[in-house]
Amino acid sequence: MSKEEKIVDCEKTLHIENDKDLFFIMLSKDFIQSAEVSLIQNIPDGKEILWLYVRLVILSLDFNGKLIYGKSLIHNYETIASLLNYDVILVRKALDLFLEYGWIEILANNCIHIKYKNHT
Repeated sequence: MSKEEKIVDCEKTLHIENDKDLFFIMLSKDFIQSAEVSLIQNIPDGKEILWLYVRLVILSLDFNGKLIYGKSLIHNYETIASLLNYDVILVRKALDLFLEYGWIEILANNCIHIKYKNHT
């Protein structure tokens, strides 16, 4: 069975019991086993930083990777910290790492763009 057939088969077996939107996020094994993920896991608050990344990916799904809440662009540490209930210092540290690793980019309008599609 090919990868595509396994994915389709898996999706067919899902039973959705409510009307909430569900999304599938596919990250390659290479991403999970990457040097960047290993480095982040081994720093203080590393697991929390990785969880923040996953939450940012989910938050950006409806907007093609752009961080938008309501009708407003999310473009600073304080907004992310407040919205996701994180410490501002941790958010700053995380976004600096994500920028360094190419996982996010800052667009011309200062919008934060999550580049999750590069990990599939």
